[in-house]
Amino acid sequence: VKMLCHKGAPVHSLAVDKSGRYMVTGGADSQVRIWDLRMYKETHSYFTKGGVPTSLDISQRGVLGIGHGSNTTFWNPDAIRYKVKDPYMSHGLKGMGPVESVRFRPFEDVCGIGHSKGFSSIVIPGSGE
Repeated sequence: VKMLCHKGAPVHSLAVDKSGRYMVTGGADSQVRIWDLRMYKETHSYFTKGGVPTSLDISQRGVLGIGHGSNTTFWNPDAIRYKVKDPYMSHGLKGMGPVESVRFRPFEDVCGIGHSKGFSSIVIPGSGE
């Protein structure tokens, strides 16, 4: 199966939830798109402010982490199933450079953020089992 996820813009990041039903893509058009893999159709999308989504990860409980520019935003599990208005949490990394990687630690409410100045870890309540 081939999918054109971001028309005219390359895909920079991708994540699939643990059930295998939803895929999240981040493109150079500063959009994060949610896809239903059972039908191969986009369900909804979000815009990122402050940069292109360079890293995506989904925690064990379904929290969506997005690294974009020098910011990270975290969306509650409902944001994958349907469109929500605001993120669950945001974290700015001013002076740390662009975010390179966002990864949740299994079984804990901790998220690691890799950036040009090193590594930061933050607590995201409710993300781990």
